[in-house]
Amino acid sequence: MNDFKFSLEKMKEYKNQQIKKEKNTLMRLHVKLNALILTQQSVMQQSEKICFDLNSRMMSGVRVVDMQLLEIKKSALRNELTDIAAKIENVKKSIEVQQKTVIEISYECTELAKLEEKQKSEYLHRLDKENQNYIEEFISHHISSGKNPDINEPAAEETSDI
Repeated sequence: MNDFKFSLEKMKEYKNQQIKKEKNTLMRLHVKLNALILTQQSVMQQSEKICFDLNSRMMSGVRVVDMQLLEIKKSALRNELTDIAAKIENVKKSIEVQQKTVIEISYECTELAKLEEKQKSEYLHRLDKENQNYIEEFISHHISSGKNPDINEPAAEETSDI
């Protein structure tokens, strides 16, 4: 009988490569999310600094032009925060989709492993059955030809030649 070969080996290799690729994509999305959160925190700090600066200048007296300039900066930072928040939400949605993809591929890999194990089990069962049939044929052949089917003990006529 031929040696057992997993017919699913190529498919498993492909799925393993695919899951590595998808996990790397997921990791990059997490890195991007973390970078956006850090940017958001930085912009918030800048906004707080401008608000504090505006309030302190208003107390001591500020020119209208300077006040308008600070208000424009504050408005630009608010817009930037809004954009960053939208990007964060998009990345979170992408992460969610990517996680589902990774889970799906992992499930497929598990199913392939189960199928492979089932095929191996069936192969071993067939091999056992063939071995059993071979032994039965061997014994029945030796019994029908009058030879001693005991492999460990030589037949009486074979020992007389020695």
